[in-house]
Amino acid sequence: MLNLYQLYEQFMQLENAYKNAETREEQLKHYECYREWWNRLEELGSTYAYVVCRFCKSKKAGNDFLDVDGDESATPEELATVFHELGITQFTFSSTWSGALVEANRFTKCGYHLIGMTEVYTKYKDLDGNIEKAPALVFSED
Repeated sequence: MLNLYQLYEQFMQLENAYKNAETREEQLKHYECYREWWNRLEELGSTYAYVVCRFCKSKKAGNDFLDVDGDESATPEELATVFHELGITQFTFSSTWSGALVEANRFTKCGYHLIGMTEVYTKYKDLDGNIEKAPALVFSED
């Protein structure tokens, strides 16, 4: 299994070498090294490369965990497979495609904390008259 933190260190070394290059020729050399590194990741699969890229961007931004934002071209099942392969046991999900996370965060500011997820019955019925279920966040008072 590849070590995600070693991959991040390699990424940062490649980026720093490029940024610190004194000539355009040196920059091109370092960019070519980066492309070779990236191509090796892509040989492992596009989802694999995507997860490593997101991890590097998350760490570089100062986040403690890999952040997935809902814009992935991979399914949650595909992502989870790569998470297991890379030993990722925690991650954040910061999708901005709906206001749900913003609203959920407001509850945390009111003294509640997120403890998990569940499914709840909604007020909607499917075509057969069965009450539909939807995923829901579970909060608890501090």
